[in-house]
Amino acid sequence: SRSNREHARLNATISGMRLAVAFIAAVCSAVAQDFGQNVLLGFGAANPVSGTSTQGLGTSPVLTFNYGWRFSRYGQFDAGVDTVWGQLGDRSRMHYIPAAGYRAILPLWNDRVEVSGGGGGAYLFAKPKPDGYNTWLVYGMLEANYALDGDRRVRAGFLLRWYRDPVGRPSHQWINTGVAVS
Repeated sequence: SRSNREHARLNATISGMRLAVAFIAAVCSAVAQDFGQNVLLGFGAANPVSGTSTQGLGTSPVLTFNYGWRFSRYGQFDAGVDTVWGQLGDRSRMHYIPAAGYRAILPLWNDRVEVSGGGGGAYLFAKPKPDGYNTWLVYGMLEANYALDGDRRVRAGFLLRWYRDPVGRPSHQWINTGVAVS
């Protein structure tokens, strides 16, 4: 039946993303950052908090990819995408949230620990597209990470992002949480 095919396609997509996560985590030391750039890969949960367009959605897996240009020890411009696998109504859908913004970074404990917070703009769209679903969002984020190596280039930590419609009564509001390697 149609729902079985969609379920099988969703399982194949998730299996492929697991493989991609394992590959990127394995080669993360090759793309580790200095103060010039930062590549982050995370995996976690997308939680629809409220809004008319998120009704019927439950907690879903999310894959986060982010590229950051770290122009100083204390600041970074970010661009990336959160990819959410979810069920909306009777159909499986891929939800994409490309985002761009800025974060302030507070290095602690001789740069071994970093705490950062920031925000920016994002756009939510889904494939296949439900009527009236695509929209502009704003986001806020918090991250804490710990350097895994002596050079402080490979890091692991926790990431939290909050997305919301920028004006009026929200039709979309999400909180994405997860672990990240950069």
